[in-house]
Amino acid sequence: MNDGSVVVQMYQSVRLPDPTGVEGNVNFDDGSKNLTVTSFLTRMQYGRRDSLDRNQIDWCSSNNSTPCALQNISVPLLITGMGAYYFFPDGEQYYLKYAASLDKEFIIAAGLVHGITPCGNCPGGPYNNQVTNYWNYVFNWIRVRFGT
Repeated sequence: MNDGSVVVQMYQSVRLPDPTGVEGNVNFDDGSKNLTVTSFLTRMQYGRRDSLDRNQIDWCSSNNSTPCALQNISVPLLITGMGAYYFFPDGEQYYLKYAASLDKEFIIAAGLVHGITPCGNCPGGPYNNQVTNYWNYVFNWIRVRFGT
C-alpha cells in the first residue's frame, strides 16, 4: 500500500490502456522481429509435444528461458511484479510452477510500472510513496536472509 503497509490479497492490475500502443507495434522492441530461421530456432523457439497445450512446453529447449533457469536455482528467490504493468501473471506462474527454491516469495508492488516508477494517473492512486516502499521491502527481504 502507499502507506508502506503490506497486504495479502488477490491482485488486480491498475494499468490503463495505452493509446500510443499502435505506434509501438511497428518498432523492433514492441512489434514484430525480423529473425533468421536459425536465430529464431536457437533463441526464441521452444519445443513442445502438443502445440495446443502450454503444459507440454519443453522450456529447456531454448537458450533464453526463465522457467528453465528457475528449475535449477535453489537459493532464496524474490520475484517482483509491478501492479501497473505487464508480466505479473508470468511472474506468478514462474513462482508457482518452476522455481525450485524452497525459500521463495512473489510480490506485486501496487501502482508501479516497469522500471519501478509510479503510475501517475492509475486508479487507486496516488502512488507517490510506492518506490520507497518497494525498495524498503526488497532491502528487508535481503537483510532477513543474508544479514546486513
